[in-house]
Amino acid sequence: MTFTLEQIVELLKDVKSDARCAKRPLGVVLVFPDNTFITGENGPPPGSRHVERCSKLETCVRKDSSQGMNMGDCPAMHAERAAIYRAAAEGRVTREAFMYSVGGIPCFDCAVAVVTAGISKFYGTKPIGHYTPNLETYKFELALQVLEDAGVKYIYEPKLAEADMEKNSAPTIHEINLAANGGKNAQNSS
Repeated sequence: MTFTLEQIVELLKDVKSDARCAKRPLGVVLVFPDNTFITGENGPPPGSRHVERCSKLETCVRKDSSQGMNMGDCPAMHAERAAIYRAAAEGRVTREAFMYSVGGIPCFDCAVAVVTAGISKFYGTKPIGHYTPNLETYKFELALQVLEDAGVKYIYEPKLAEADMEKNSAPTIHEINLAANGGKNAQNSS
């Protein structure tokens, strides 16, 4: 059985609802060549003392921070790495797997993990160029170079965005800041 895009979107909705990050719940589905899958969601690692605190926006250490700001205070990991770690813990081979993300281009660290894991395609919700290039925390331009150099295809799939809109339609603080500043990125380091 091959998964349809509609089935992937439904899986992403479920995974996103399991995210242990109240600020920006995200998820991925990692589909293996044998058409089985593993999921990953952002948040603290399982068993961490931070799980309960991060699951509630009012106790999140980054609740008032713009996208990418104060990441050093955050105990959460990104969904891409969570799926790769989960696959490793289960002894799964990730070579030639496809990753479907509720988010867009992976950050630099996740791109390195994707390449190292041997994942061959990364499907995201945003076209190349639709990111904040000067957001140093995530290093999106460098992430794209890493993916390209390793032959990993980043594929823009707008239908995946349905998984993001379904359960988290409120704008992010970053989107609110962009709107308030006429579309210009305002770095908030508080």
